[in-house]
Amino acid sequence: MKLSCNVIRDLLPLYRDGVCAAETRALVEDHLADCAACHAQLAALNAPLGQTVDEQREVRALDGVAKTWRRGKLRAFLKGCAVTALLCAVLLGLFATLVGWHGAVPYNLSEMRVYDQCVLPDGRIAYRLDCPGDRYMEYGFEEGENGEKYKIPYHSITGLGEQGHRDWQSGDWHIYDWEEENVLRVKNGAQTTTAYYWGEGDDAVLIWQQGMDLPRATDAQLAEITVRFGIADMRHSPAAEAAAAAGIAVTDYPTPDELLDYIPYYLNANYPGWQTE
Repeated sequence: MKLSCNVIRDLLPLYRDGVCAAETRALVEDHLADCAACHAQLAALNAPLGQTVDEQREVRALDGVAKTWRRGKLRAFLKGCAVTALLCAVLLGLFATLVGWHGAVPYNLSEMRVYDQCVLPDGRIAYRLDCPGDRYMEYGFEEGENGEKYKIPYHSITGLGEQGHRDWQSGDWHIYDWEEENVLRVKNGAQTTTAYYWGEGDDAVLIWQQGMDLPRATDAQLAEITVRFGIADMRHSPAAEAAAAAGIAVTDYPTPDELLDYIPYYLNANYPGWQTE
């Protein structure tokens, strides 16, 4: 049954609100398929109160502009967050530099290699260290139960590294000063260092241990070490010089055992009465 436009227009409010019977809805939809005027009337009913179809189009256009503006605000906000984060990182770096703070994470000891250990004329132990991929380190120290000393390397998060030694190259020379480490131990009656390691645990890399027979540094090695550390005179350790001043015959390239014999003369010269303290 074909209904007139007047009847359809009377039914449109019911159709729009979904309160008409299924048969009525089918009749209205069949009419709307062929009647542009009634279809426009339905569109007008769907428009907000007081708005024509053209006004509704304008509202949709303005809504699109508003969405674009909001997206622009979001992008600006995200850029601001990124700039703020970068500024905070820069300020943190400056703060770390000023106060000497620097974070660190443990070093992978499997990347490290120690070689060319040798004894210097003053008894210090020199060695080369390979540390691939990281020039900036810092160190922590741990003591073992039997006189072991562990030098534990860390990656420097901020890139500051050890104060005064911030530019280590893989293969550089390092020096372990057994005498300097043990002068106060002897003075205080404590156990002297029996072994020295890089790292700790099963992966620790041995540098020296008591009874180890290390070769003397060659002239070429001494020249390299002198340049690296700016050492002008490595003939005698302070303890050996004190022992020589007391009339004791001392040797070049002393072992830690020999240095241990010389340390009391150094303490006598610098800490009179140390044995009775």
